[in-house]
Amino acid sequence: YPTFIEPVYLEDNVKIGDDVLLGPNVYIGANSEIPNYVEISNTIIFDNVKIGENFKLENCIVAKNSSFTFKNLNMKNSVLIGVANLKAELQNIGF
Repeated sequence: YPTFIEPVYLEDNVKIGDDVLLGPNVYIGANSEIPNYVEISNTIIFDNVKIGENFKLENCIVAKNSSFTFKNLNMKNSVLIGVANLKAELQNIGF
């Protein structure tokens, strides 16, 4: 089951897998998919986003319609943009 540390805001049709930790300070836009074994804190995820299993996002922004289908990513203080099936294809802007 997912675990929430408030505040966490989920828009319509968000799919969340098992063993997911969300929060604090998380917003997930409509029609986004968060699979198993993901940790997200202090992060904004816009609409229609798909991320891979075993992602850890801290202090990030994920752009609308982004899709990252690979597994195992630990990202902090970044903006994630676009579509990537391999980690090497990932576009991010650090801040």
